[in-house]
Amino acid sequence: MGMVGIRELRNRTADLLARARDGEDIIITSHGVPAARLEAIRATGRPFLTKADLLAFPQADQGLRDELARLSSDTTDDLGEIQ
Repeated sequence: MGMVGIRELRNRTADLLARARDGEDIIITSHGVPAARLEAIRATGRPFLTKADLLAFPQADQGLRDELARLSSDTTDDLGEIQ
């Protein structure tokens, strides 16, 4: 973890951003006192949608909505073993 002062942050912003993007956490100091942390934004992945969330989406065809609700189960047991 690196420590840099405000002046260095101002003068080397692009370099420090590249270091943070590459995984280094950088502490920004003001008069030698830690004031902030510069770190990469971690990927969070796609949000998880529940069955209720999916069924809440408006459907153009009410029959399709009813069929999807009938076909979907509360578990994935019917999918079998992962190979």
